Amino acid sequence: TWPSHCCIIVRSLLLGLVMQGVAKLAGNKSMVLPTPTFNVVNGGTGNKLAKQ
Repeated sequence: TWPSHCCIIVRSLLLGLVMQGVAKLAGNKSMVLPTPTFNVVNGGTGNKLAKQ
């Protein structure tokens, strides 16, 4: 419905303002999402590690 869409938009805008404030307090000029890193352990047939 139309009112719920407006609430979602307002909530998104407010969250963006909060995140900009946090970035400013941290001394960052722009908001950047952290780059995810993954650590995968690959074992051979003789390895006792559980499969992922």
